[in-house]
Amino acid sequence: MKTPNADLVSSQGASKEKKQLVVLGVLVAVLAVVMGAQFSSAEDGVASAQPALAEAVTGLEGSVERINEGKDMLSEVPDNQALSNASGDQGVKKSPFQSFWSSDQPIETTVEEIPAPSVTLNGTITSGRKPVAIIDGQTRFIGDQISGWRLKDIGSREVKLESPTKAVVTVAMPLLQLKNRRNP
Repeated sequence: MKTPNADLVSSQGASKEKKQLVVLGVLVAVLAVVMGAQFSSAEDGVASAQPALAEAVTGLEGSVERINEGKDMLSEVPDNQALSNASGDQGVKKSPFQSFWSSDQPIETTVEEIPAPSVTLNGTITSGRKPVAIIDGQTRFIGDQISGWRLKDIGSREVKLESPTKAVVTVAMPLLQLKNRRNP
């Protein structure tokens, strides 16, 4: 048994489908008109593109002329004598693997000798992956700077310090002395 509401709902659904079909038909018709206009004027499009092509060719010819003028201007520039002269006996390397500024002559640099630091080694720990030294109560690692000297090596009860001139000094841990020791 159908209720009046069911008839109303089915008629609304049918009218909605009809509206969708009409809209779809209109869109197909518009598409057909646009495509017909597009393809029928393709020959006209080629004819209208010819003036634009001519303008582009003219622009390219102007660019070529400006490039040629630039080349002429470059030929008028005098050579830079500092760059043009051969290096001669200046000791400049010709290898592509060395710097332009490299030369056969060694560079002399003076490094001031720094006096060895007066430090006390309090302890070392060499059992881990990264050895540690306790110098003057501070934790130090290999590579640390101590009064201008580099901590080079940490051993058992000693460390080695290296100066900027590559001089090496060994600092050993002092032995403990018991002053009030009684022998039984």
